[in-house]
Amino acid sequence: MAVTNLNGSTRKQLQDDGFAVLSGVVSADRCARLASQLNRILSQPAAGAIGENAKRIVGGRNLQSVWSGWKAILEHRSVGEVLNQELGASAALVRILFFDKPPGRSWNLALHRDLTIAVAQHHDPSAPYEHPTVKAGVPHVQADESLLRSMLTLRLHLDDMHPRNGPLVVVPGSHRDPSGDGPEVDAPGGRVLHGNRAAVSAADKPDRPLTTRSEPGSEVGREPRRAEIVEIACRAGDVFAMKPLLLHGSRVSAKDCADHRRVVHLEFAPVDAIQPPYRWYQADRIEIA
Repeated sequence: MAVTNLNGSTRKQLQDDGFAVLSGVVSADRCARLASQLNRILSQPAAGAIGENAKRIVGGRNLQSVWSGWKAILEHRSVGEVLNQELGASAALVRILFFDKPPGRSWNLALHRDLTIAVAQHHDPSAPYEHPTVKAGVPHVQADESLLRSMLTLRLHLDDMHPRNGPLVVVPGSHRDPSGDGPEVDAPGGRVLHGNRAAVSAADKPDRPLTTRSEPGSEVGREPRRAEIVEIACRAGDVFAMKPLLLHGSRVSAKDCADHRRVVHLEFAPVDAIQPPYRWYQADRIEIA
């Protein structure tokens, strides 16, 4: 297993940078089959597809009950090890999303953090969580920092992700200071990470500086730090692990790019981490050998 290794072990990198890449978790052939399965499921009228029509699907929700293909990642020992180290024996899958940037249709996505969770029902008052919404018929709320820090996201890449098909970008270490903002997604320069190695981009210069804020006594430190935007490159079958509080976004695909960028976004948490009276909308316990 090759792991993006900026700071040593996968666990240390997740703690320090907020992300790591697990390479070769699923074969490219199997990724193609999983993509076909998802396309068939999301083409059904009752599916939680996002898009103009069945031929222009750019995403999907509510996949946990109708698609078991995500379990392919559990066959790779490294995934079980990461889940066990980060979440413990009570790890559960609590949400699945699907994203695509199809040829001929692309956009950039501003840097953001993943703050929303799917819950069984809303409560009034909404505390300890906030901003109740409904997405594709499912209640959602914005979780608090404590819950989000206990979670881990694994993103299975079904296609190669490269600079021309709207790649993911991240700000390393930004999960440690949720009050900070980030540079523009399309800022030049920074590193490009290719699986287990880092390269300097063509601009060969750092991104514009960013001063992030920190609360007194926080682990970020007293001195302002410079934020760096990093572009991620993955092969089909790689799994990108990240903390939900990591600042991340994506760039626009090249106009003449004919490649999809399909990703299965899997959110995991300790099953008992959610605070009463809330319950997860769905929680599938993970059997870790």
